[in-house]
Amino acid sequence: MAFLFDEPLSNLDAKLRVHMRAELAELHRRLKATFVYVTHDQAEAMTMSSRIAVMMGGELIQAGTPAEIYNEPGDIRVAEFIGSPKINVLPGRIRKDGGVDVLGTALKLTCNAAAGDCRIGVRPERVELGTGPFSGTVVHLENLGAEAFVHLAVEGTGSRLIARLADVKHLPAMASSVAFGFAPDAVRMFDPAGKRIELRVEQAERIREPAHV
Repeated sequence: MAFLFDEPLSNLDAKLRVHMRAELAELHRRLKATFVYVTHDQAEAMTMSSRIAVMMGGELIQAGTPAEIYNEPGDIRVAEFIGSPKINVLPGRIRKDGGVDVLGTALKLTCNAAAGDCRIGVRPERVELGTGPFSGTVVHLENLGAEAFVHLAVEGTGSRLIARLADVKHLPAMASSVAFGFAPDAVRMFDPAGKRIELRVEQAERIREPAHV
């Protein structure tokens, strides 16, 4: 037996939606039946499902567990749809030797893709402030109490990104310039068509400025 739910919570207020997500998940476990749940709400998909199928324009883009969809998106549309705030996307470049550059800095990554433009995705929680080869200006702060979102305008580009911080006691000041970086294994790379490019991490260390002797 299978049950079809077609956006059943869409007309409820936010507080009741949270309550009903838990109720439906508990019902699913109790009945041990197949639930096919249709939703445009990524929170419902991530918190209630054992497997997610992401469909756009009538096309099945990717299917997998919530962890697989979030951590290993096979298409940039999936990467940008799942996650709040959504994944940061920066312009990148694949060199002829297979190396990868972003914002003029070489990453500790290589790939087998052809040389040319690419897009670099980094989740907000993987952006590290205070150290790194990149810099940005704080243009907006969202302090949610348990966490904070720091919006940065990347210096020298038209790009913006969001850093998700657990430490809300030491937030940068508005309009201040801050350094930032991210670990190589935080990077998800996509070709111009939006398809995932597999990467090899050259060295398991964060991307940082060169040490001065």
